[in-house]
Amino acid sequence: MEISLIKEIVSILALSAISILICRKINLPSIIAFFLVGIISGPFCLKLISDFGSVDMLSELGIMLLLFTLGIEFSFENFSRIKKVIFIGAPLQFFLTSFVFFIFLYIFKIPLIKALFFASLISLSSTAIVMKLLQQELQIDSPHGKTALGMLIFQDIIAIFIMFLMPVFASSKDFSSFLFPFLKALILIISVLFIAIAIVPRLLSVIVKYRCPELFILTIILICLSVGYISSSLGLSLGLGAFLAGLAISESEYHNQALSLIIPFRDIFLSFFFISVGMLLNINFIISNFFIISFFVFMVMLIKTLIIFLICIFLKLPLRNALLTSLFICQIGEFSFVLLKEGLRLSILNQNDYQMFLSVSVISMALTPLIIYFAYKFSDYIVKNSLFQKLDLLEFNSTNIQVKADLKDHIVIIGFGLSGKAIAKTAKLLNRPYLIIESNSETVSKEKANNENIFFGDASNLLLLKSLKVQDAELVIITVSDSTAISIILSTIRCLNTKVKIIVRSRFLSETKIFKEMGADEVICKESTATIKLLEYLFKEYDVSAIIKEKILLEFA
Repeated sequence: MEISLIKEIVSILALSAISILICRKINLPSIIAFFLVGIISGPFCLKLISDFGSVDMLSELGIMLLLFTLGIEFSFENFSRIKKVIFIGAPLQFFLTSFVFFIFLYIFKIPLIKALFFASLISLSSTAIVMKLLQQELQIDSPHGKTALGMLIFQDIIAIFIMFLMPVFASSKDFSSFLFPFLKALILIISVLFIAIAIVPRLLSVIVKYRCPELFILTIILICLSVGYISSSLGLSLGLGAFLAGLAISESEYHNQALSLIIPFRDIFLSFFFISVGMLLNINFIISNFFIISFFVFMVMLIKTLIIFLICIFLKLPLRNALLTSLFICQIGEFSFVLLKEGLRLSILNQNDYQMFLSVSVISMALTPLIIYFAYKFSDYIVKNSLFQKLDLLEFNSTNIQVKADLKDHIVIIGFGLSGKAIAKTAKLLNRPYLIIESNSETVSKEKANNENIFFGDASNLLLLKSLKVQDAELVIITVSDSTAISIILSTIRCLNTKVKIIVRSRFLSETKIFKEMGADEVICKESTATIKLLEYLFKEYDVSAIIKEKILLEFA
């Protein structure tokens, strides 16, 4: 590596450290800091970076590692849980958004082929930014996190097919001439699925027997880069190959170990992606075309938000989930940049079109962390609004809520995951009346077929809670994973019933005090429970006295 490149990387890292410190001081996401560093150090500002190609290469590695870790975390089992989003919601989002923007651009007298090309690019959202923000907020497993993820995965796959079709936009070739590339993509996906099931788990089992951490991490990186390289060689994207490689490892019992080793590398290289996006912005071009760029940014984000929101409502997702999902993925994505460059090369668009679309895309991405920062407060306000709660209840009423008029002193279980199922089974054995509230419509349909007392809906809805007679309940147990949603649910329940006992399952010890202040009587913390079990083992192993035990355990009470 040349000394000049090392000097440039040092400059980038120094600026990043200062910018992140400032952003964190004023409660802004670190991604904003990376965008600012890219703008400052880019070719249109201070010109601190001369070798933009090297930074671009590092950023692509960051996207690969992001999608690789995403694949590891998102197993085939998780795919089945959001199949409605992936196979119905995501295709609807892409084609409906493309159609609306095609009409919108055509009205502005954009040529037919160019309008179709731009419309398909606008329909794509940023996997890198959204996933990074969801991971930072520990919201990957939240309902809106899973919904957004399902739509983003479909978009990343469809982006590859757009790449295949781009020569059609640029020439008179017919679609049949591109059947072979489609078949290549299908063969790659089927091959990786086979490898995931038949080869990777056995390979990793052999590797771990040698008890050599270096060999293990090298094997994991080799799998990632090899599948990415094969994918690229077949004319597909590196990112898709990396995601499929992660998906293969997710089926191994060693996926958690692989994930913990890759995450530090991912975070370092991913920062270069956000910086490289900032470098693309031509400040002079934006100033010269400020009003038209601002108009298009506003229209793109507004229309995408509305379309995604309506699709989420169509999928029978709760109001809060629909709002957060639509606000999370209303920007234009990084794969649009790749397709945009290809469009310029094929003369589908000119240099001015390129800069215009690039400016709108980058600004929409840069605004995303700020939008998401306020999205939670906005969604909380909406779901608490009585008018919206009445509208939301129209969906709940369609599930035919019928509760016995004399029902009282019952248990209300919010969330029907592993914990919720265990509680329901116990209540049944104890012959205690109970009701379940679940926001996943597929789970509700499945459990209703098993004669379970389960109802679809958002537990933060006051009218739904009234319908299920929470005001007369003896006990409410909250098992959902979204900490923000838990806070809203707690305050809503306390508006109805100040005496009911509420037990909350939380993930982190730091949330215990917050939930108790908001009305929870007991908070069962997974982090604390695991710690106490470890301490009890330690006490038993070293024969610790009762006084010392009590003193230590009080720290986690």
